[in-house]
Amino acid sequence: MTNRLESEATRIAFIIPDKTYPWDSVHQGVGYIAAYTTKHHPQVKCAVFRTSGTQQQELTAFLAPGWDIVAVSLTKPALEESRTILQAVKQAGSAKIVVGGSEVTTVEEGIFTILPEIDFAVSGEGEITFSELLGALAGKNELAGIKGLIYRDGDGLIRKNAPRLFQTDLEEFPYPERTLFQYDYDFHSIIGSRGCPYRCTFCNSSANWNHTYRLRKPKTVAAEIKEIIRQYGHSKHFAFNDDSFNINRQWVLELCEQLKEFQIRWWIRGLRAGLVTEEIAAKLAEAGCFGASCGVESANNEALKIMRKSTTIEEIMRGVDFLQARGLDVIGQFIIGNQGDTLATVKESLKCARRFKKATFGIAYPIEHTYLWEFVEENKLRLDTPVPIKYQGKTIDWILFDTPEFPLNDRIKAVDLAIKAGFYHNINYDSSPSVLKRFKQLIKHLQLRSYL
Repeated sequence: MTNRLESEATRIAFIIPDKTYPWDSVHQGVGYIAAYTTKHHPQVKCAVFRTSGTQQQELTAFLAPGWDIVAVSLTKPALEESRTILQAVKQAGSAKIVVGGSEVTTVEEGIFTILPEIDFAVSGEGEITFSELLGALAGKNELAGIKGLIYRDGDGLIRKNAPRLFQTDLEEFPYPERTLFQYDYDFHSIIGSRGCPYRCTFCNSSANWNHTYRLRKPKTVAAEIKEIIRQYGHSKHFAFNDDSFNINRQWVLELCEQLKEFQIRWWIRGLRAGLVTEEIAAKLAEAGCFGASCGVESANNEALKIMRKSTTIEEIMRGVDFLQARGLDVIGQFIIGNQGDTLATVKESLKCARRFKKATFGIAYPIEHTYLWEFVEENKLRLDTPVPIKYQGKTIDWILFDTPEFPLNDRIKAVDLAIKAGFYHNINYDSSPSVLKRFKQLIKHLQLRSYL
């Protein structure tokens, strides 16, 4: 392996398991890692394979030429599909298997028990760690010195290196390598920041980023958009996939000034509505922003306080009103079953949801590295058997825990109310005349599966 990597072009296959929950834009994580890799290892040859819409024989054909490294992006909803992929990789040849993504950062060395085919796992921000791993496989540095790397050593033991500190200057990372993707997406995805400084009890995204928040320069974001337009034209809109787009007011205003000249239409995936002012709403509209998704979670202030949302429903709805007054579409995202939630508070949330042009509800999941996870585990609240949520005979979700204040039967009633209201987040309501066509289009575009 070492001689092969030193003497010839290293062949790397990036695989994105997305049969069940398709990525409808360029995968930012894979795009960034591929770009950083090719910048620092010019001899590398990369390819990307998405499983969405493919058959097993297509994966087999993709693997057949042989790869030096197969890198798979892991998420919890795609774990079973990932298992099948890794088994196929092992059958196809001797490629080293590297995994990364949110699930690796969440469970860390536990991923080797879940997926024993793995050789290496990249935890946290992956660009530099993956690049240094390539160097180690070529004999240029030692595995033990690569921060953020978890690996199986020569004796079969799992070794976890020290964590990697986050890169302070995001300008060090080149734009995502979009040319590797088959560009049949509905929109261009882009990020202006990484992380989130808040500590909401249910969110492991902020925890995985260690509650840090880093911004790219507005002019750099604008330059990337200009390059995308040069490559692909104005036929698609843009979507900012930031966890918390508008933490820094001045940054938002500067970015809006940069974007006005492009005359593009764009969407924000994660907006803190409580921070939106009349000025911000006006600038967003002027710059071509046509909407945003806002995490509301609950309309009850006591529940929001327990969830550590650092805002109130009055602040949230004031910001939403500013946005909707400027003609922006706003999707309110609510969660059923967090700490502080009851059947009564869910009814409050359902009433509040009707103030949005669109709204979605999802069930609370206790995810590792969150306060909610610790609360459920410490109080032994996890159900002995997960209870399926069904819609038209199909299981669409699961209830995993309950609380004395919000017992299982009440949770089932709450979910049923959200489903009947047309708000449940992973139901296709296409056949329902009560749901606006625009809402269906936005749901398709935005992959609103935040609670999986």
